[in-house]
Amino acid sequence: RRVKRDAFGCVVVVDAMQGVAWEPLEHQHTHATFGAPPNFRGCKFSQQTGFEAAQFAAPSGAEEAVQAYHVIKLAFMWQQAKPEEQRFFRLEMAEKQSQSKGLYRVMLSAHEALADYGLSATRPLRRLVVWPAFGFALVYMALALGGPSSSVDMGASAQLDLIRKWLVWSLTAYLPLPAVDLVSALRADLFGSEGRLRVLVLLVEAVQKIAALAAILLTGFSLRHLGRPR
Repeated sequence: RRVKRDAFGCVVVVDAMQGVAWEPLEHQHTHATFGAPPNFRGCKFSQQTGFEAAQFAAPSGAEEAVQAYHVIKLAFMWQQAKPEEQRFFRLEMAEKQSQSKGLYRVMLSAHEALADYGLSATRPLRRLVVWPAFGFALVYMALALGGPSSSVDMGASAQLDLIRKWLVWSLTAYLPLPAVDLVSALRADLFGSEGRLRVLVLLVEAVQKIAALAAILLTGFSLRHLGRPR
């Protein structure tokens, strides 16, 4: 917006209480593209300032870019504009990820992929529990139907009982209780008590429990991050 002026170019004053009159701009830059991180150090944003349609350059890993996005993030944090604050927090973290090396970079990449840098409480559950659960259930079904408990001469009731067993086992195996074995008898019934198949099943089950534990931890960290007081 801009100050409203009359035909003589003088500022229009509403009254002593409301002050000057304002009018909207005819052409607003709502689709700005930044070739480099903007430097707003020392600037103050109004409540109408927003970057919803703005596009920013790809992460360069420069320390100046990290500081630039950090300044904008803090400005929106003080305004309690959470969507904009979170957007520039992502940009800041992407720059840190780009400039980091080795194990720290791997950890930041995993944190972004699995939890959106701690800004999503549902992504860890979806990507570490829900989606893999369907894939693991299909794997378990193939293993069970091809294991020692299956037979081409099985009747309909026996096949339904077998499906029930592998479904119960596959869901129970996702419980994040690595020291508690709740389905040892069921596992032996489905896959046998010896052989390579049993070892493979145990390894897959261990991966499931680790993924479930990671999902719980990441979800907790995300809820703590999103719920922290301003």
